[in-house]
Amino acid sequence: MAVVTIGIRCDQGESSAPERNLIAGVKILTELTSPKKPSGIAADSSWPFIGPLLALLAIPALVGWLIPESETVANGQGTPSAFDWRAFLTALVQVSVVGSILWKFRRHYLAIFPWRFSPWSLLWGLVGVVLWVALCEPQWESRILGLIGLGGLLPERPAVNPFDSFSSQAIAWFLLLRFAVLALIVPLAEELFIRGWLVRYLEAQENWDVQSLASVGWTAQLGVIAYAVLTHPQEAIAAVVWFGMVNWWMKRTGNIWDCVLVHAVTNGLLGVWILYSGQWRLW
Repeated sequence: MAVVTIGIRCDQGESSAPERNLIAGVKILTELTSPKKPSGIAADSSWPFIGPLLALLAIPALVGWLIPESETVANGQGTPSAFDWRAFLTALVQVSVVGSILWKFRRHYLAIFPWRFSPWSLLWGLVGVVLWVALCEPQWESRILGLIGLGGLLPERPAVNPFDSFSSQAIAWFLLLRFAVLALIVPLAEELFIRGWLVRYLEAQENWDVQSLASVGWTAQLGVIAYAVLTHPQEAIAAVVWFGMVNWWMKRTGNIWDCVLVHAVTNGLLGVWILYSGQWRLW
């Protein structure tokens, strides 16, 4: 919008009161009609990448606070216990809330990272689930800590067996929600945080939003490994190997959607393995 500048010349001393009022009014009008920079969250381009993961991690704590764990898991009678309802509601709220955030910013993501992927990402997703299951099965983390007297440092992960804890109608809904979180919500939220913000910010704090994934260095990649261990302490060894593999693939492709696809395939197949093997702690 063009701004009209009005000049007032006063030859005799100071401006009169009407002239001063007119100048003040023009200044106010100019400020109101001039484009303004966005403020708050809208001005910070990191929030679309950080927000979904923060919501994903906060929801279980919120649901756990609203619904105390007062009963044991799996009464075997098809009646959900308090803990099982927490798992059900957690998945429902994660799909609804985090899914809404991701949908809201979809154009923002695609403007920065145009949609494309390599078919090889499907293969690396398959390799990823094999590595994850093989490295989680021995539970080396607890064994190693046990050797130095810290065996109880890592609590066991919650293990919800839907076939013991829910009626037949509720099982289908729980599995639908759980797989939606596992194979869709988590890969998108986590990879957008890691590849969309974390590695790029660690590589170049001031100009992180123009940093390419293919040029990310070792320091930033080690930051991803640290994140993996902190968020997967019971599967730390598997997390180091798996996230290291995806770091390598990120460097090769320079594309965030290939990382999302690897993550989605690994998690989806992991869910199938959990149903087949009964390793409910891997949920």
